[in-house]
Amino acid sequence: MGDTFGALPLPSAASDSSDPALDAIGSYLTACLVDALDAAWLTLVPSDTVCKVHHLHDPNGGHFQDEQLPCLFLWRGESTGERLADEYEIDRTTVTVLWIPPPLEQDRNVDTARFANAIGKALQRALYLGRDPAWYDAHPGDTAPQIADKRLRGSLLMERANLLYEPRVTAKAPVPITIEIYDSAPRSYFGYRIQLLIVERLDASTATDHGAEAGDCLDATFYVNPDQPDDLDDFDPETGFETGEIIYPLP
Repeated sequence: MGDTFGALPLPSAASDSSDPALDAIGSYLTACLVDALDAAWLTLVPSDTVCKVHHLHDPNGGHFQDEQLPCLFLWRGESTGERLADEYEIDRTTVTVLWIPPPLEQDRNVDTARFANAIGKALQRALYLGRDPAWYDAHPGDTAPQIADKRLRGSLLMERANLLYEPRVTAKAPVPITIEIYDSAPRSYFGYRIQLLIVERLDASTATDHGAEAGDCLDATFYVNPDQPDDLDDFDPETGFETGEIIYPLP
């Protein structure tokens, strides 16, 4: 039986090795943007939708096409592992979400810049709510009542992305973007960026004993913390340790 770290199964099959958590977040945010802002966006660009697709990479990492704009890009940044307790390992990761609209005539770019405020508010609202009737993501383990509920109120983002806490918005801003395209001159775009903090937990199928019992360390070399004053009444000269002291092997 394998483990999971967030939504990622370990060992991982080829189809799972991308980023199932970010894929769920991107799918959810795309559906929420379309539901909340498509009508308003169509007044600016009558033949387009406010978000066509989401990609799981920095746009400067390749696979960037004007024909797919407007779209979302999501990618991971700095990550910090933390052990909260035995058998409780987590990972805190910053995630960038970037919305890029298509380039428009200069006089219409002002309208796009103003529309960015609505993008930021809609994204933050979607993350705060954590579910939306516009987004139903089927799960093979759902029962009939759960399916009926999620079709009515939407799937739960935390559940589908397997997050420990709800994603938290830490910063958001309109930003100028320069895309470096291979074998061509850099191109400039306007976009809206939000930064998220997500927390994922390692769910290990096999319990691991990270502690050390004195009986497990009979053949090891030990040390006493020199900053911990000894109680001479409890000191055992034969072992070199205090009675009842927790002993750890040298690293």
